[in-house]
Amino acid sequence: MWAGRASWVECGGNHPAMRSTLSLALVVVLAACRSAAPAEPEGLASLLERARAEVDAGTALDALVTLDDALALAPQDVRVTNDAALILVYHFPSRVAEAERLLLAAVEAGARQKDSGELPAQALDLLIEAWGDAHQNLGVLELVHRRNPARAREWFAKTVAIGPQPRVGREWVTQVALPACDALFQGQDIAPEDLDPRIALLE
Repeated sequence: MWAGRASWVECGGNHPAMRSTLSLALVVVLAACRSAAPAEPEGLASLLERARAEVDAGTALDALVTLDDALALAPQDVRVTNDAALILVYHFPSRVAEAERLLLAAVEAGARQKDSGELPAQALDLLIEAWGDAHQNLGVLELVHRRNPARAREWFAKTVAIGPQPRVGREWVTQVALPACDALFQGQDIAPEDLDPRIALLE
């Protein structure tokens, strides 16, 4: 589902911007417990741990390749799909269309899987969190890259409704993202890093 590995920005893995911002972006999304998910493909957990280690080591491009491999191994995994798309949204504006395809796929897969009746409670909770994250990242995409606050607000509203409450309260959406939508509506400019300091467009 990636457009191709050779198209990544020509930037060394030790570039300080990539090392710091990608570490912040990935450390949260890749640290989530996956042990509760049934029938996880063999090797997926090790790939995700390797990606996190590569980011921590400053070899961000290697981490992106590893996420590519993880996505190929588990194309229906909502969190893996969201994780890959998040990196594109936060750092690679030339690949926004690809990020949108991944996030819409995560939204569709999450809607289908949450109602399947096949997941135990903990796995379902993690799935719904990842499903909500995909909606949130679509909001970020619309706000940062398309400057479309109306569409961004629609995605953010769905994120808050999903939760899962109360464990994931989505305070960032209500306290930061929605006011940013209002500001853009009123003609004010918003800097991506003010929306989220982890956003660093590298192209």
